[in-house]
Amino acid sequence: MSMLVSGRRPVAFRPPGSAVTYLLQPPTPYSWAEMARLTAARGAVSHGGFDMGRRLKAAIDRAWSTEEAPHFIKIVEQHLAMLSAMASRGPDAPPLTEEEAKEAAESIVRYGELAEEARRRDPTFAQAEADNVFHGEIQAIEAIRLHVVGWENGPAEFRRAQGLLPLGLMELIQDDLRALWVEIARLRSPSKDEEKNSSSPSSGPSEGGNSSTPKPAAGP
Repeated sequence: MSMLVSGRRPVAFRPPGSAVTYLLQPPTPYSWAEMARLTAARGAVSHGGFDMGRRLKAAIDRAWSTEEAPHFIKIVEQHLAMLSAMASRGPDAPPLTEEEAKEAAESIVRYGELAEEARRRDPTFAQAEADNVFHGEIQAIEAIRLHVVGWENGPAEFRRAQGLLPLGLMELIQDDLRALWVEIARLRSPSKDEEKNSSSPSSGPSEGGNSSTPKPAAGP
């Protein structure tokens, strides 16, 4: 697999407490799609928030008494309505009032408590939540394999011109995986200052002349 094309140079990132400085290729629409493909190829599936809400209602209908179920199903429906209203808010919408924020927080708590109880009572719902956990872990692994293109002071020699970070090497950096995933996701939506400071392909070779080895855009 060829290197993923990006108008931004690899950037240096050192996770807190780590001795390793990683070179991360900022994600592109193509690389994010490739991450999704690789995740699906591992058999990982995810269920979105509204889908999980429908599954929770079905779990309540199966696992709660006929007297209790309508009350708890209504709580789920109110939560989904709140999520829908939040999703429809435009970028210029005014901030939530204190009362609206309080109601949203209470709705999240009630929904979370119901979901936790449904996991205990209903194996079908528990499996759907387990699907989401597995999908999230696999997605993070594939994102790291795609976007880590080198490192300094790493546990073994690694510079990628082709292919992905081998799983065997990932086992040597397990303590850094969560921080790497968070940083890669952040790089998907850079700040305006980061976009302004990033180099385009036409800006000439990076420090090091004609070397094909990626160079960090900034220190850790």
